[in-house]
Amino acid sequence: MSPLTRVVLSAPDRLSADLLVLGLCESDRVEDAALPAPMATAIATELRRVRWKAERDRVHHLTLERGRRRVAVLGAGPSRDLDRRRFDGWLGKALQLGQEQRASRLAIAPPAHDETRSAAAAFRVLVRLALSGYRFDAFKASDNGRPARAVQLLPPRDAAAVYREQRAAAAAAAEGAALARDLGNTPPNVATPDWLATRARSIAADAGMKATVYRLAELRKMGMGGLIAVGEGSSHAPRLVRLEWGRRGPTVALVGKGVTFDTGGISIKP
Repeated sequence: MSPLTRVVLSAPDRLSADLLVLGLCESDRVEDAALPAPMATAIATELRRVRWKAERDRVHHLTLERGRRRVAVLGAGPSRDLDRRRFDGWLGKALQLGQEQRASRLAIAPPAHDETRSAAAAFRVLVRLALSGYRFDAFKASDNGRPARAVQLLPPRDAAAVYREQRAAAAAAAEGAALARDLGNTPPNVATPDWLATRARSIAADAGMKATVYRLAELRKMGMGGLIAVGEGSSHAPRLVRLEWGRRGPTVALVGKGVTFDTGGISIKP
């Protein structure tokens, strides 16, 4: 699995990035953002000078501290229109600016809004940033074009504690999502049913789960004709993997389909 982007929660006085992407809605004041006071004052002065408005996706670039600090102010549009979908778009644009500017140390200060303050919002932001560096590069010789390996996040001033509380859960979710992407991205000449079953055993061992793999003879005894019939189209026999975790509480069963190759369904997978 490719390394995830490390997300560092930072206080305003510990900003150390060479590019800061600052998010503002049209009614926001720069002075209220989670920034060092001198920096906020300098940015506000510049925006007033150029009569800049925080229209959606509008960007204004400036440099501070005698050229040592680059800032990209990224508009988020009217506060009333900033829903989850539009904020996701804003965050994607912020990460894109980091790549375009070739920032080795990127910092992001999202606009203070309901879409950035709640626990659910904090979780989504942290997962998105962690996965921003995901690349399926298992078969590549180099990692040219890789985005920043760490992102410094400056949460809204009144939501810093919420982001800290969500950090562990978000990191686990990002790691799981990256693993699922790796399994799905591995080509079928490698990811055979037996390969997938072996990976399942390894994942189960790491997570403290019980893993049982049913092979062809056992599938016949279980009457799994549909699975066997589909598997007969390949030289690789099918497998059924059962993972069990936990001993107390209600029983929840999740059933998944690990398609290693299927020409009939490949057109609908996206």
